[in-house]
Amino acid sequence: MGVDKSWLWNVKTTDAEARKILADPEHPAFQVYAARRLATANLPREVFRDYLKKEDFLKSWPVIKRQMRTDSRNRDRIIFWQGVYEYLIKDLKAKGTPFVRPKALARIDPGRQKTGQGIRDQRRLRKMTQAELAQKTGLTQQHIAKIEKGVTCPRPQTMEKIEKALGVSSHEYKTGEAPFRVDRVTETVTTWLSPETERRTESK
Repeated sequence: MGVDKSWLWNVKTTDAEARKILADPEHPAFQVYAARRLATANLPREVFRDYLKKEDFLKSWPVIKRQMRTDSRNRDRIIFWQGVYEYLIKDLKAKGTPFVRPKALARIDPGRQKTGQGIRDQRRLRKMTQAELAQKTGLTQQHIAKIEKGVTCPRPQTMEKIEKALGVSSHEYKTGEAPFRVDRVTETVTTWLSPETERRTESK
């Protein structure tokens, strides 16, 4: 069994159009169509001959795999293509071709991202650089940059340092792993709210 010809059964895209998308890893729909293609194919040589370049598969496998995981029916297909991925890497090493395993892109939580944007807005409002904020808080500039991008979730102690350095008031925020969320940003005050409501345990 080779490539399933009905892999585009529920979309208007033609096979030819899909091939053009798969020829461009930078295309916004690349990982979606790559995931669909791999979910219905059993012969790697046909996929690599007609749809995906081996190089693109190797470089994009982490994001393709993440897309495939959105459908639980792809579990066996993910295991199969992970095996293909590992085999190709071993083959490259045997041929003396270096290959750096790509890292999956970190998922940025929307609430955490909004927190970072709020911090950045307040910092810029005060005409303060990241380096200056880092100096006032005792943090590194790299740490400040990650917080503002939403890559990392600031701890309560870190938030207190940032709020003090920026001169903003925190009326309420929740400790723990839950990311902070900026509810309102004004010229003088930022209100921080937890994205989750407090969990209650009731005994029967």
